[in-house]
Amino acid sequence: MKTLSYSQKKIFIVAIFAGLLFLLFWVFIYWPEQSKFDYVKSELNRVDREIETIEGLTDKSVSVEEGIRRLREAYVKIEFKFPAREEDALGYLSQAAQKYRIEVGGVNSQPKKSMVDSEEKNILVDGKKLKKVLVAMDLKGSYKDLVDYLAQLKDALPAFMTVEKLRITKQDQSDNRLTIHMEFYLYLLS
Repeated sequence: MKTLSYSQKKIFIVAIFAGLLFLLFWVFIYWPEQSKFDYVKSELNRVDREIETIEGLTDKSVSVEEGIRRLREAYVKIEFKFPAREEDALGYLSQAAQKYRIEVGGVNSQPKKSMVDSEEKNILVDGKKLKKVLVAMDLKGSYKDLVDYLAQLKDALPAFMTVEKLRITKQDQSDNRLTIHMEFYLYLLS
């Protein structure tokens, strides 16, 4: 085996030193900056999409009166999402389930609770208190029907809702129907 000469050792040490410098540059400078760049780039893309959405809503050929009319329609839809009576929203849950061939085993709701902020003050929207109701539903249906039902609830339910628990079980191998237990909050204004 041949030993390295003094100049070869020097070249080898300089090469290792250069490699370490490159590695340190990559790990401590390039990689973090690239991560920041990727984050800023994704943020820019998100803002661009938001701007395109807003520009899509504002048709240049539409008059101011038409824009105001569309804004009022959007406001009515938002108001529709916060009904004053929980019975309206609960009734819709059962009607929609029947439409999607889902059998409703039971619907139980807790009393309304007022929503409060960090200072324990009631949250008010247009002078009305924001309240939430915990609802538990027991359902039976196929997986496809359940997915269609939940998608339709998201779009058409006359209340904002957040699903807290969703348990899906299959009772029998011969039956393709699933047993579903779902708990969610409905948000109401009253």
